[in-house]
Amino acid sequence: MVSGLNDAMHRMQQNAQNRNVNIEVTDKVTGEVTVKSQGNEYVTPTYEMNVTGTDGDGVNISEKFDVLRFGVKDGKVQTLKAGNYTVTEYYRMFGKMPAFRVNGPYTIHMLSTNRVDANSVCLAIKGGASEWNRFTTAVGAISGLGLYDLGSSGIMNVNVQYAKPPNV
Repeated sequence: MVSGLNDAMHRMQQNAQNRNVNIEVTDKVTGEVTVKSQGNEYVTPTYEMNVTGTDGDGVNISEKFDVLRFGVKDGKVQTLKAGNYTVTEYYRMFGKMPAFRVNGPYTIHMLSTNRVDANSVCLAIKGGASEWNRFTTAVGAISGLGLYDLGSSGIMNVNVQYAKPPNV
């Protein structure tokens, strides 16, 4: 019985190592959100972000989210440049907000529902805690890993398509 459990655990670990989480931030506008930066308000678009992969049972998973991808700092639009990235860690921004680090200061995190500050930009998932929970459930199901392990695993890939920056 012990050897059967060890074999099952080994297969689970092998499957998790091979199950990439693919995230694509598209140029498809899905809506807009008003953000605040240094006391000013700006209307910026939200975009479609797709999360895809295959779970441990071989079932394809595909989820869509609305994300803010442009922020404003000193009156200038900020964004994560188009390109391919690999998430490097999962951590708590400012000691509270959970986030996946995409590149340098840029992260994927929840967009707060009651206060939207956007001095710099990340990929902020619109919809508050319920959408963030749906996102983390999807990436966990695909990878088979806990969030901290997933963040440092090198299997969470982000492709950011070019989108024309909004006029602010």
